[in-house]
Amino acid sequence: MALINTIRQKSWIAIAFVGISMVAFIAGDKMLTQCSGGPDLSDNNVGEINGRAVPQYEMQDEINMLSQQYFDRTGLEVKEDQVKQLQDEAWNRLLYKHAYKPAMGDLGLSISKEEKDDMIAGNNIHSSIMQSFVNPTTQQFDKNQLLSYITAVESDEKPQGQNISDQEFESRKNMWIGFKKQLEDMRLQEKFTGLIGKSTYVTSAEAKRNHVATSSQANIKYAYVPYYAIADSLVEVNDNMLSDYLAKNLKRYEKPATRTIDYVVFDVLPSAQDTLAAKEEMEELKGEFQESDKDTMFIDQYSDESEIPTKRRADELPLALKSLASVEKGYVTDPILEGGNYVVYKVVDSFEDTIYSVKASHILIKWDTESDEDKASAKSKARSILDSIKRGEDFGEMAKVHSTDKSNAGNGGDLGWFSEGRMVPAFNEAVFAKNGTGLVNDIIETRFGYHLINVTEPKNNNSFVIGKIQRAIFAGEDTKDDAYRKVGDFLADASTRDAFIAKADSSNAAKKFTSQPLTAMDSRLVGLKDGRTVVQWAFRNGMENEISNIMSLEDAYVVATVTGSSEENMPNLDMVRQEVTSKVTNIEKAKYIKEKLDANADFGSIVSQFGANAKTGTTNALKLNSSSIKDAGLAPEGVGALFGLGNGERSGTIETDNGILVVEMIALTEAAEKEDYTIEKSSVLSAVEGRSTGVAFQTLNDLMDIEDTRYKHY
Repeated sequence: MALINTIRQKSWIAIAFVGISMVAFIAGDKMLTQCSGGPDLSDNNVGEINGRAVPQYEMQDEINMLSQQYFDRTGLEVKEDQVKQLQDEAWNRLLYKHAYKPAMGDLGLSISKEEKDDMIAGNNIHSSIMQSFVNPTTQQFDKNQLLSYITAVESDEKPQGQNISDQEFESRKNMWIGFKKQLEDMRLQEKFTGLIGKSTYVTSAEAKRNHVATSSQANIKYAYVPYYAIADSLVEVNDNMLSDYLAKNLKRYEKPATRTIDYVVFDVLPSAQDTLAAKEEMEELKGEFQESDKDTMFIDQYSDESEIPTKRRADELPLALKSLASVEKGYVTDPILEGGNYVVYKVVDSFEDTIYSVKASHILIKWDTESDEDKASAKSKARSILDSIKRGEDFGEMAKVHSTDKSNAGNGGDLGWFSEGRMVPAFNEAVFAKNGTGLVNDIIETRFGYHLINVTEPKNNNSFVIGKIQRAIFAGEDTKDDAYRKVGDFLADASTRDAFIAKADSSNAAKKFTSQPLTAMDSRLVGLKDGRTVVQWAFRNGMENEISNIMSLEDAYVVATVTGSSEENMPNLDMVRQEVTSKVTNIEKAKYIKEKLDANADFGSIVSQFGANAKTGTTNALKLNSSSIKDAGLAPEGVGALFGLGNGERSGTIETDNGILVVEMIALTEAAEKEDYTIEKSSVLSAVEGRSTGVAFQTLNDLMDIEDTRYKHY
């Protein structure tokens, strides 16, 4: 059944493609995270896409399907830390289904039955299928393998001679059907990106302009007066000015719905009894891990962090294995406490590598200066220490007293294991020329000083494949019950907001926090690993000044109260007063500076007029495509004005976001004229093509009415 298992292992390529390829162009955009306070959607809906309400059951169907696909592929249930990713992928699929795919259809893009057949088993097989069916001998795509696979999964009869249950056979058939559907979506997207890509064109004039922008350089002088160089008291700002500015820039200050909360966290920390129980569980797993001959599958099934066994040289081994005199294949460590986890390591395999490793200690004697006298003095001291060690003095103790390498002097100069080529050449050669262990007979000079070296473990080229299972230590039910009782005691005397705050401030069992304004899809709260549940409560059920019920999180109980709220709207002045005041103040400061500043004055005089915060300086080889100037920071206005000047000319005052700039052209090196701009044209076209599909999707996004209210359910 190896052919059947091929798609099981490779099918993630198709399953993940739609969500990744579509949403990657607009990742981080507000359409994926915003939660508007616009029209009230029914509690049965998770949002609205392209004017169509999306019911919660449709979202849940997508989640269930993704969960089943994950199980079919891995044989494992979705873990808790994967749930959020699964929910986002389900939402992305709904975006594709109800927004992007219809838009592609409007462009006339479709996949015919003949094209589907050709893509799956015809003359133009899709690359995702080809890479799943490679002949192990030739390392080339094997169409016979593919056809055998299709025959197996599309028949109604289980393959003869295969011990496979009806449920497993049905699961594989369903996986193949889903795989084919994903391939159709992939091809449709490829057509769309191809269509957009073919629509891009770069003219010779654009190529020349790019050449000029990247090759023209200027040596300049500048004076810069930041707005913070002017005291706020020197300019007048009133409410009329603020209101006028806000009216002209209203969209810039549009606000999402927010909630502000006070919340109290009762940590649920593992007890000594919980720690012992976790260790005992890992002791049992250790035995099973030792007996397992399918280590990757075992790790995936039983470890909190699923990592495939990895190759490591002796210098790369975990500390628990480095301390062993020898590391043999099949060896499994006892449970080791690392942070809040118990860990067990297994030597899955061992072999000889081409790179050697060694363990050594050193004493470094560094000269004070590069003078011959200082170097001779350091060398003499190093030889004296070496003689003492040869006479029986302890190397480690001498390192503690004399070594100038303080990073390891305290532990006897121990450098641990390191591989060949990691140290500077002279040191490396001396260590790896040593046979066995013991003191290197002479001092070694490097650019760092004189080294005395003691090889503590002989060089070897052993390498290992190391597997690891890891389990976090969780609080048990008794521990949780004890913490829950403390929360109950807290709430008994905190039925009002004032009482809640007073009790929180005086409680020794809890930690009180005040949030920043939260939007509906936030999940981060100080003091919590994941505050999503608390944010959901604040938007779904929280009324100002009411106290929540006890919310149970992974490692804490939380009680909260909403202290402030706002719905999505165009803001009034009071809502954005601080931001608008800062902006208008800078506008007035710009006027003030321009009135006082004589752009034709000596740059030194300009700076002295406005104090220590004003700057003057020079910059060489500034390019036309730059967007910033030293001291002034981001200042594309200044760069643009500068390249409009001739040699020796000076600009007037230039307003930037952060201050007023005056620039002077000292010398301009213009880009050389070329007869042929083919190379530049190709470069610009490549950049345009790279952006074009993203711009196309962003345009679709802007044209569609998309409202995400998943927070009501997830």
